[in-house]
Amino acid sequence: MATGEFGAVKVTEDRGQTQEIIIFEEETASRPERAVAVTPIDEAPYCTDLEEFYSFDARITIGRLMRQHLDQVGITDSELIHDNLNIRTVIQNDEFYLQILQTTANLQTKGRNEKPAVRIDYLE
Repeated sequence: MATGEFGAVKVTEDRGQTQEIIIFEEETASRPERAVAVTPIDEAPYCTDLEEFYSFDARITIGRLMRQHLDQVGITDSELIHDNLNIRTVIQNDEFYLQILQTTANLQTKGRNEKPAVRIDYLE
């Protein structure tokens, strides 16, 4: 707990009893939240219509790119793209959302005659 890595500690006694016997339990007052970051990836499929954004390759890319966020929230990439509340949560995290857009646009425009800023506008 002193390192800030854990928010609580609990020591229990286990002698085969049916009810848990708590020996010691303590929670920190506040645990600082770690900022979620975009996981670096090498490629992203170029999507032009709505169906392509829901394709298998696009979902795999979302899962890789947003791995930390998905793990922290406890959802899958499919749950993210099919639930408006999950999408709004990502959009409200400005720094993370911009990282996602910039990373994706840079990967999708690599080797193409298109500016990443134009692609960001399209993706948004």
